Amino acid sequence: MSIRCTAFGIESYLTERQQNTYSHINGRIQKLFSENLFLSDAPQDLETAKLLLDIIECCDKCREAAGEDFFPALLDSRADDIKASLKKLLAIVQNGFGGIFFECASTQKNQYYSADTLVEMIGLFHQVVPHFPEPSFLKRFSPYDQGGKAVLLQVIKNPNDLADLFKKDAAPSALHLHPPQSLKSLMQTTVSFEQMKSEAIRYLTSLDEKNRLPIEIYLRLFRHLQGNFKCKKLNNLEKKGVIALLLAITTNDKNSVLNRHTTEDLQDLVNKAIDIHEQCGEEVLISFCWAPDLQNTASLDEVIRALEHIKSSYQDFAQVTEITNLLTAFSVNKIGFVELLKTLDTNAPASNMREIEDKISLEALFPRFAGSAKDPDVVFPLPLQVLQKVKEQYKIVYEYCKRWESLRIGELVSLANEISLKAQNSAVSEDDVLRLVAIGRLAIRIEFQIYPHNTQVCVVLAQLNYPNGVVAQVKTGEGKSKVATLLAFVLANKSSSQGHIISSARSLSIRDQREHANFFRIFGIKTSHICEDTRDANYFQAQILYGTATDFEFSVMREMLFFKKLFPVQAGTKAEKRFDWVIVDEIDNLTIDTALSGARLSSSTEVAYDWVYVPILEFAKENLMPEKFISSSAILSKLRNYLREYSGGKFLHFADRFSDKKLNGWLTSAHTALFVYEEKRAF
Repeated sequence: MSIRCTAFGIESYLTERQQNTYSHINGRIQKLFSENLFLSDAPQDLETAKLLLDIIECCDKCREAAGEDFFPALLDSRADDIKASLKKLLAIVQNGFGGIFFECASTQKNQYYSADTLVEMIGLFHQVVPHFPEPSFLKRFSPYDQGGKAVLLQVIKNPNDLADLFKKDAAPSALHLHPPQSLKSLMQTTVSFEQMKSEAIRYLTSLDEKNRLPIEIYLRLFRHLQGNFKCKKLNNLEKKGVIALLLAITTNDKNSVLNRHTTEDLQDLVNKAIDIHEQCGEEVLISFCWAPDLQNTASLDEVIRALEHIKSSYQDFAQVTEITNLLTAFSVNKIGFVELLKTLDTNAPASNMREIEDKISLEALFPRFAGSAKDPDVVFPLPLQVLQKVKEQYKIVYEYCKRWESLRIGELVSLANEISLKAQNSAVSEDDVLRLVAIGRLAIRIEFQIYPHNTQVCVVLAQLNYPNGVVAQVKTGEGKSKVATLLAFVLANKSSSQGHIISSARSLSIRDQREHANFFRIFGIKTSHICEDTRDANYFQAQILYGTATDFEFSVMREMLFFKKLFPVQAGTKAEKRFDWVIVDEIDNLTIDTALSGARLSSSTEVAYDWVYVPILEFAKENLMPEKFISSSAILSKLRNYLREYSGGKFLHFADRFSDKKLNGWLTSAHTALFVYEEKRAF
């Protein structure tokens, strides 16, 4: 019998817990389910899928492995019965050793283990588990290719050796590892690059997830440092310094890390470090990376800015000595990073930074907003009470901008973080909102060298005065893109829920997302766009989503049709609520130009009913009265028997599954087609 576990089959063949587990996986393993296991004609593939879901459901480490290399690699095995290995793995995780097993299954090498190695690993670990007293007995386990296999074989050979491996005074072994207690202690360890990389991984795994980035980001960066041909130019001490720099920027052993940088962000930092090596020399890079104060402060944006200043300064021979002396003082902690960056900013060539001044006076601006200036473009002016409030609010925003005009981006981030943290526990005040407007305005000035003028800021303030939403008319050339960016910045800091920015075309959404991604990222706000026909669920896990109205319509329908969660669900809200706020650019395009262009999504049905229409039409001709259709249980029972016998009983199974309501609907349609509608009149 052929079994295909499609949308219908997910509910039919999977338990509720398996369905829930499946809805939370993504990446390579999700494709493996949807494109291979669930579409296979082999019943054993469905059994394999169910086993996998039971394993993944058991522990968080299994969920992490589901998005990585382990399960896809394991299923490439040529073993006669892969289910045997999966059943052993299920027993391992059900006994509470899943986390330790997947530490053993990790590797620091570029190439992951082969399927045969994974089968061997599962077999050895399954033999060892009965000798372990309890899961808490094991704190750490070395990777299989770095001592883990040797330990497993030793325990199998002589289980009595197990106790010796865990003596308190025993030297650290593959099972007994003590990660560095802090970044400072890690920095003070004088080891090779390979050893420091291992120490860094152990330090990172000792931190809570909120105190660091996802582990896979660090692993990619370490592989990049080890294998990229440009990184081979760096010596051992420089590579260790870059690791220290990466950890200083992205970890905090006491507080949560708010800036969730991507791999690409941090690879850009590595590339800047390589530029320093090539143009300024290894001494400069080592002095910068190993400076004590760099371990306690600085954001990614500030470090990159400092490196760019150093690079440009070394192109001017007259500044080389001064910058060298400055870095020497920094490296021995005579000056801190704040003073270093301030000096570098002062010595840097003058930029085109916009002045904190309004080009249009408020006396000229607000009569236009009120419609009293007889501007033909102002058709729907603001009410006077709202206009007066916006005017008062703008004056406060302006004063904040003047007060903070000399702040660096990192200091603006700190101010915004104070407000966003407050917003997690209580509603923000009006003054907090105005502070966010000022912070966003100044940050745009730094990031884009564009100072949002008072017209743009007042548009944002006016929109914020309508909590249930309002349509703003902004003329072409007035900077709608930056208005939307500033408004989104304020809303994203007020609420941690997801917000959507809708444009009239995919090209505009992609452009705006890419243009403003780094701006939002600096403040720990992740953005993404869904401008593809089948966007993976990972791309929906952002605080701000860009796309067209059609992209969002199709995404909602894919959730409903394929039982696959795409949009994140905010705790304490209804599952159907997919956003907290939305900004629509060119709303006339949505409500007028494309109002009739609805999205439609279809999928092939699991059960075909096209065979049923011919026998129902024949039955209606023979058994229904033309004058009036009268339904009864007798006529429906007679129809059901007729369908059972149709085509020699070929469709007997389906006839028994039809409800009386469905049969009655088909008969009603057949009667209407035969006796009510007339050709060339009704159709």
